[in-house]
Amino acid sequence: MLYHYTTLETFIKILEGIKMCDNEYVLKFRASRVDQVNDPTEMTPDIKTLKDLLHNKSEIKDIDKYLAYIDTINESDFHDILNKEKQDHMPYVICFSEKRDYLPMWSLYGDKHHGICMCFDNDFIQETQMYYYEQHNNKMILTGGKVSYKRHWESKVIHGIIETVLMSDSKDSGDELALLYLAAFPFIKNANYSCENEHRICLYNFKKYSTPEINRMVKYDKEKPYIEVNIPLSALKGVILGTMVPFDFFKKSIETYLREKFNVKLKISKSKIPYGHE
Repeated sequence: MLYHYTTLETFIKILEGIKMCDNEYVLKFRASRVDQVNDPTEMTPDIKTLKDLLHNKSEIKDIDKYLAYIDTINESDFHDILNKEKQDHMPYVICFSEKRDYLPMWSLYGDKHHGICMCFDNDFIQETQMYYYEQHNNKMILTGGKVSYKRHWESKVIHGIIETVLMSDSKDSGDELALLYLAAFPFIKNANYSCENEHRICLYNFKKYSTPEINRMVKYDKEKPYIEVNIPLSALKGVILGTMVPFDFFKKSIETYLREKFNVKLKISKSKIPYGHE
């Protein structure tokens, strides 16, 4: 199972936004721009890591050209190259965790136990990915998988991205590496976040692929862009309510709403973390 911790308010909005799409009910999630999530080091230019990612990909056409190019530039040069691409083409992500009913996740994302933890079937990321491939003519509009924490790079999703991006006819090494960076680095995080055991859905906003519609909302007096992502309602297998949420009232309300509106029965439980007042 994979878990998504959020506020009770956001969860209620997700339930109210359930729609029929392609003959099945879907949950509408908001993917956030990757440079606006919790890790302040996210998407920081890192030449060494980029080089490490490419080192064992000898099967890729012109790989030596990219490695040679990296040797000619420094972090500042690469930062300048990225700045041309980042603002218009920054990817968007939705985050999940392998950790069930986990105190740090409640504290960081579950509104300090006033929120909720949504429990999803393991396969739903792959199913969501295939849906977007089919909808966008088999282009790399969306991908998903496990995050790496700068200790090892044998990640299927990262190496799949490298092959997809660099096995094209490229003319400018800098531009192609900038595209690779924007595509792969949403799946690379600082090791200090490894306790989250994170998985992500990542949507790409590149001109060479279909461009998803970017929406805007205002939060804390700042405009925040987001992209809506449809996740099958059938992938949601359960809900854990934080210890500070009135359990009996919300359990009955959620069960009644899902049963009467969508004929869905969901397992609803209460967090067992000894936090707050029972």
